[in-house]
Amino acid sequence: MIKTEKKDIFVSIIMNCFNGQAYLKESLNSLLEQTYPHWELIFWDNQSTDKSKEIVRSYNDLRIRYFMAPKHSNLGVARGLALSKSKGEWIGFLDVDDLWHKNKLSIQINKIKNSNKKIGMIYGRCKNFLYTKSNNGKLKKSYKIRPGGLLPEKNLSYQLYLGNLVPFPSVLYSREALKSIGGIPPYEFAPDYYMALAIASKFEALATQEVICSYRIHDKSMSKRYREIGYLDSIKITKSIAPKKNQALFTSFNRMRLLLFYILNFELSKAKSIYSDLGLGYAVWGLIGLAYYKIKYA
Repeated sequence: MIKTEKKDIFVSIIMNCFNGQAYLKESLNSLLEQTYPHWELIFWDNQSTDKSKEIVRSYNDLRIRYFMAPKHSNLGVARGLALSKSKGEWIGFLDVDDLWHKNKLSIQINKIKNSNKKIGMIYGRCKNFLYTKSNNGKLKKSYKIRPGGLLPEKNLSYQLYLGNLVPFPSVLYSREALKSIGGIPPYEFAPDYYMALAIASKFEALATQEVICSYRIHDKSMSKRYREIGYLDSIKITKSIAPKKNQALFTSFNRMRLLLFYILNFELSKAKSIYSDLGLGYAVWGLIGLAYYKIKYA
């Protein structure tokens, strides 16, 4: 482990990998290019059968700590097991298909140091990217960056009930904050939403306005099954965290997302069930909230 002075903040980065060889080198290189040097990588190999192990072992850097999972588990469980191996005051997550920009950690650590508040997390802008084939058959990378208005800070909980405006690759969580919410939950598709909302309900947040990471869009992230389970998990999460007196309102936004998803996919019996649960009043509130979120953050 690299030696740090007292003023240095040590960061643990968790990378869960299951057959991630296609994008792994690009992701690891983005970490090694960081201008902030005081970090460790907890590389959690979730029983890969491809060349992921050989790729990560080829990097001669003592900050990279490799672990093979005793058995394959879902993403939330795997991240929790990896977290137990970490030592940092702050925790970040870099998936094998995402990228960190070289100044990400430097920008965020400087802002943490300059804050006199009890901060639970810090996040920033992220650009989505995907490769598509151009007319000549070559792969072309395209980007989408979220709107340019100021990212909110301090108390984020209300904004997060509207939707998950916190890009997961951008976040650093304080270890204290993660511990206070019981660590990483075992949700299959939305553990990051739970962590952001639960921490925002207890701690203040900071935001960096720069684009500091890139999130890769691919077939899995756009799949119908992935999106449906993500919406269902989000409803469970808001129900578990929202105050009882506001639970119907705060869950209406994610329930409306699921309703629109079912309508657009012609699953009308499921849509009818969700609408019956919502009722006209909360359906209207849900639509207003989604429109506001779309304009402001999506």
